[in-house]
Parts: sequence; structure tokens; C-alpha cells
Amino acid sequence: MKSTLRYSAATLLAGALFVSSTTVQAQTTLADLLAGGSITSGNLIFGSFQNATQTGDLTVPFTDITVSAVQSGGDYGIRFQTAQWTLTGENMSYDLAFDFHVTTADQTPTMTGNTLSITGGTDGPGHAQIAETVVELGNNSLAGELVYLNQTGTGNNRFVDSSAFTGAAQSEVVVHKDFGMTTTGGDPLAQVFVSHFDQTFTVTEVPEPSTLALGLMGGLASLLALRRRS
Repeated sequence: MKSTLRYSAATLLAGALFVSSTTVQAQTTLADLLAGGSITSGNLIFGSFQNATQTGDLTVPFTDITVSAVQSGGDYGIRFQTAQWTLTGENMSYDLAFDFHVTTADQTPTMTGNTLSITGGTDGPGHAQIAETVVELGNNSLAGELVYLNQTGTGNNRFVDSSAFTGAAQSEVVVHKDFGMTTTGGDPLAQVFVSHFDQTFTVTEVPEPSTLALGLMGGLASLLALRRRS
């Protein structure tokens, strides 16, 4: 009973601290994606999921990890979610790592940045974090994010981390993601949980050929008008 109350309190606390504004769309599972599937969000295709590993005191079936397409403002991405990401007890740990590719549907280099967010909470000494790197196909680093929930005595929570890509816009990137949770000693009922985490990308719109042509014609007409006046 006490554990249930602690979980409810942590849930309410997490909801008060961070409320996701994303809209959830079509969904699949991590198991289907690792089997060769993909999921589309906006004009982005998320696929080539591989190298998934789990270690520690918790094992979550990949069939129970839901992956949904999400939209946050003008950015599109995916959400990873399960009700099983909860650790309770002293000195517990869990780690999940995997890789995937993100591709623009028309192969146009329009991805310019990304955002990582985490939703969850802690009750007692515990910590959860997600670290990631985004790289080009040639393994040149484009961005890196770190988000975390922290109740280990020091540090503030970081629910969201964003960055613009270094260099040019991209049509395909590779994401290396590592998600971990730990509880420390001193409280047998210490608890840390993660409801879900989101990965979204900023995409710069490319003008349609007709729109671009109209813009050029308008500029040319303005120049001609100025020359006539002079």
C-alpha cells in the first residue's frame, strides 16, 4: 500500500513539473521496428532500428514498448512509452540502448536540429537519464542531448534538451540512444519511473518549384520597376 502511495505521489509530482504538449498519432512497437519495420511522422521516416540491448534489474519485452508518431509545434518525431519503466528498491539499475535512422521522405536535406524530452519522476534517492548522439552517415557528430530526472542530493532536473545540427541540413541521420535508471542505497522503497520519452526533429521547409519561380519573378519585376523610375 505504501509503495502504491509513493508511486502515485511521484506521478503527480512529475505531471506538475513537466507536461508534454505533443500530439500522439499512429503507433507500433519497438519489437516491430527491430524486426525491420518503420514509422512515419510528418515527412520523416524512422527505421533501421538495431543493436538493442537491455541490462540490469529490469527486463521489459520490446513488444510492450510502444512507439508512436508525435508532433510538437512544427517538429515531428516519435515517442517511446511503456508502463514497465519503474524501479523500486535500493541499488537497482536498468539500461536500454539502441540505434535507428531518420530519413526525410523525399530525400531532401531539410533536418536542421532535434529535441529530446523525458517524462517521469523519482521518490527517494534515484536517477533516470537518456543520453544520445546524432551523427551523419559518415559518423560525423551533428548533435548530442542529455535529459534526466534527479533526486540524488545534487543537481536539477533537465526535462528537455535541444540543439541545432552542426554544419549543413541533413536528409538522413543516425541516432545512438542510451536510456538508464538507477536507485541508490538508504531507502528500500526508493523509486524512479519514466512514463515516456520523445525524440523530435526540426525540419526546414523547402519552397515548391512554383512558389520559388513566383518569388524570383516578383523580385525581377521589382528590379525592373526600380530601373524605370531611375
